[in-house]
Amino acid sequence: MLNVLALTLLGAALVYGQIPHHCFSPPQLTFRAHQYNHEFTTFRRFDAEYDAMGEKIAFDEVEESGPTPGRQYYRIIILHRENIAYEYNRQTKVCKRGDAGPFFPFSVPENATFEAEYYVGGPGEELEAVEWSDRSATRRETWIGVFSRLNCYPVRTFLINGRNNETLTTRIYDLVQGIVDPELFIPPQECLQAPKTESSSLVQKLRSIYTRQF
Repeated sequence: MLNVLALTLLGAALVYGQIPHHCFSPPQLTFRAHQYNHEFTTFRRFDAEYDAMGEKIAFDEVEESGPTPGRQYYRIIILHRENIAYEYNRQTKVCKRGDAGPFFPFSVPENATFEAEYYVGGPGEELEAVEWSDRSATRRETWIGVFSRLNCYPVRTFLINGRNNETLTTRIYDLVQGIVDPELFIPPQECLQAPKTESSSLVQKLRSIYTRQF
């Protein structure tokens, strides 16, 4: 009996010790995001809805408490299937329209390099996290992604733009499966006749959370 138990525990330990599989996050998520720009030491917080089945994502910026003179807050709607990215300034009511670019779901790509696994939090409230990167034998990493081991929820991304050495860290939290606020995908009236322009740096930075580049 003891030998059987020992073999069972050994088998469980071997399975647990294997390198985690590459994975895809659930296709519909509601979450909050905190994006920090290391170069400019600025941060923005967003409420977000993500729909991989519809290939779209929307961000609504959360206004900071206290005085923020001149600060502009935005609502970003990226519709990849229609190749449209809306950037709506909530203060000026001005909307811009650019290209959305190709869609990439929240996932760990097949060519990602396993870096580490660890627990986030303390006893009784810990989350098992797995860290991946795009590091290879010939170059250093420009993307690091942290996902939960069980459901492949995105937890954190770290990105370096090699063209200008700009660095972003985005933390994703308060995740809920499903779309809580579908109206966030509906563009404001001002966006329907918005002129076509290049996608702004803000759109590119938010899009980078799941496209892994900006």
